[in-house]
Amino acid sequence: MKRRTLRVLLLSLVAPCLWLAGAARAGLPAGFTKTSIAGPWDGPVGVAFDANGRMYVWERAGRVWIVENGAKSATPLIDISDEVGNWGQHGMLGFALHPNFLSNGWIYLLYAVDHYQLTNGNSPSYDPTVSETDKPSMVRIARYTASAATGFHTVDPATRRLLLGEFIGTGCPTLFSSHGAGSLGFGADDSLLASCGDGGSFIGADLGGPSLGAYTVQALAEGIITPHEDVGAYRAQLPSSLSGKILRLDAQTGDGLPSNPFYDFSNPRAARSRVFALGFRNPFRFTVRPGTGSHFAADADPGSIYVGNVGWNVYEEIEVVDVAGYNGGWPIYEGMLPEQYYALAGPAPNPDAPNPLYGIAGCAQPFFNFNDLIVQESLGVPSFPNPCNPAQQIPASIPRFMHRRPGLAYGRADYGPTFTPTFTNGEPTFALVGDPGSPVAGSVIIGSTASGEVWYRGTDFPAEFRNTFFHADLGSASITNIRYDANDRPTLLTPFESGAGSIAMLATSPTSGGLYEVDVYSNAIYRVSYTGSGDLPPTAVATAAPGFGATPLSVAFSGAGSTDPEGQPLTYSWNFGDGSSLGTIVNPIHTFFAPVGVLTTYAVTLTVRDPGGQTSVTPVTVILNDTPPQVSITSPTSLGLYSMAAPTVYPLSATFSDAEQGAGQLSCKWQVTLHHNSDLEPGPIDTSCSTTATVFPLGCNGSLYYYTFALTVSDGVGLSTTREAALYPDCAPLFPVVCGNIDANATRNAADVTRLRTAFANPLTVPLTTGERSRCSVIGDATCNLVDLVVLRRYLAGRAPGIAQVCSAAPQ
Repeated sequence: MKRRTLRVLLLSLVAPCLWLAGAARAGLPAGFTKTSIAGPWDGPVGVAFDANGRMYVWERAGRVWIVENGAKSATPLIDISDEVGNWGQHGMLGFALHPNFLSNGWIYLLYAVDHYQLTNGNSPSYDPTVSETDKPSMVRIARYTASAATGFHTVDPATRRLLLGEFIGTGCPTLFSSHGAGSLGFGADDSLLASCGDGGSFIGADLGGPSLGAYTVQALAEGIITPHEDVGAYRAQLPSSLSGKILRLDAQTGDGLPSNPFYDFSNPRAARSRVFALGFRNPFRFTVRPGTGSHFAADADPGSIYVGNVGWNVYEEIEVVDVAGYNGGWPIYEGMLPEQYYALAGPAPNPDAPNPLYGIAGCAQPFFNFNDLIVQESLGVPSFPNPCNPAQQIPASIPRFMHRRPGLAYGRADYGPTFTPTFTNGEPTFALVGDPGSPVAGSVIIGSTASGEVWYRGTDFPAEFRNTFFHADLGSASITNIRYDANDRPTLLTPFESGAGSIAMLATSPTSGGLYEVDVYSNAIYRVSYTGSGDLPPTAVATAAPGFGATPLSVAFSGAGSTDPEGQPLTYSWNFGDGSSLGTIVNPIHTFFAPVGVLTTYAVTLTVRDPGGQTSVTPVTVILNDTPPQVSITSPTSLGLYSMAAPTVYPLSATFSDAEQGAGQLSCKWQVTLHHNSDLEPGPIDTSCSTTATVFPLGCNGSLYYYTFALTVSDGVGLSTTREAALYPDCAPLFPVVCGNIDANATRNAADVTRLRTAFANPLTVPLTTGERSRCSVIGDATCNLVDLVVLRRYLAGRAPGIAQVCSAAPQ
């Protein structure tokens, strides 16, 4: 345990901090209940889920715990508390699992570094029990690998790789007690997204220098910031600074992606290479809207990023970052309007923006001011006049911006109001939510600290909440449900919960749904579930085996899958559709008759009833003297490989026949589905029996990508057969042969798999040699373990994810 001396922060009313205590819990809508997740917890700030639904809880101090079957793990998955600066509003506030975590085991941690660890971590005299607070530091992103051999229940500390902040001056600077680390997430293109605050003081308008309690002087002396970053909150407007930004990184290396808006091809790890969006005060929590974005990193479209941006004096903001180079305006703008206190503090020069007219015709302004380089949002063409000569525009080589107003901004007063942006004759205006004529209906948001954002994709909540957005405000202990249209514009605000507690994050499970609330001050985690109100109807589920055949046909029916939401007992009534008596047991067996050779259909129905009289009916069809079509896909060849060089057009064809019906009575449905880790993206139905499909070069980046081609052929009465083919990315041409080539011969093959298996099974008697170990890392990290074996086997079987791009070890 570290020795910490924490000072009490005295915060003025005009500068509330993030960690405000929430009110007592109160109301949820009718039919919802709230239960706690077993702990105990110590400063929990977030939860995440893997594709199997296992829960991961992370705490501010730097620990991650696993929750399985309702129980907290006895030991943490990882504990980096000796490295984390856990004071003020800092700590380990972000955590994420790689989208392909259950294959590669990668976990990501976003945290403020303890100042003592930052400056003494490499010293022989380093003492992990010592900590230093009230000093400047920076935010770091570390990646670790959970071990497949232990079911991803343990992490080897030797797998640590720093993606951001590997040494002083390369992380997001923290020069005050707040506005440091935010969140981690992944885009549709598997890019790693991270948010950092402006790192400035909230006591007043921070223009840099030794004022307002900021640790600027020490930060400059220690190289945590450079002199050009000594501009206070205006760092949020500097593309060359990580502060006040949404970052977009390569999840394997931490480099910026070449499609980022300010990318420097000579320095992929430069701050400007990593910046995707800018102009944020404290983008504490964000989430990517499901189903948005491109899988191609070159498109610079990771999806619509919904950001809860903690405001200063007037407004909280819910922003949607939908384009590279998005600028939220801070500190020149807050909410819909210019920020008045920074305006009163006077102009601030941008050290990255030299004025080419300086020294000419009396021009005394060597640098453009920050407010010269951003204009208010409008529908017109923006103009950026040079202040020394308004007839000349500021050069386009200097980054210039149009302020993007938030989709919603709500006042810090107790009852709003809540604004949404509009335009009148192309000029910016705004409307009050709920007012007549406003594009957004519903109620205002109450609160003062945007603190939780999640898109709800489950099916266990009522229909009005499905595929909607939930927003939490820690200051008012409230949660609001928000509907957005397909263009990411809000349409309806509905209060969901009051008295929710001091919510630091919202989440939902990909397997069981529910809304999870992380209450940082109560040291509690809750699950909100929908249990219904009153007596809800049951759900009838019926199966028949076999569902077709020659007469006479004995069919085993089952209603065992039927359920009641309150768990009440059910009664069953089977109508077999042939005039016989009703069946009243759960799993009856019934024999059907028809004239030999005559196609006959029976419509069977199951009705289930609960004790209150609520019912549910479901049909099932039995067909006599008919068989489904015979189908064989001829193109594409299943388990084949698609090119990673360019899009490929594949013919879709098959042979099919039917024993009882002619070709004219058969119909076809093709559907191509892109599989991306645990997500499915089905394409449109094509009713041609012979057609084509375009396959794009996705994969070979450590994530699971492949395509399936499903053909369903149906006969005239509805019997159908579905066949499926799959194509996987051809990764081999992309990677050097040494990766996974344990024996250093001409190719990777089964002998390499056998050698790894033997070495892992007998580590003492036949361990890997130094040379073999150098060639082992299939996934490109610094270790050699079962994950490499699993990925190599999948690669040799022609299946994604293949070999990771960073694998480039030299033969030994």
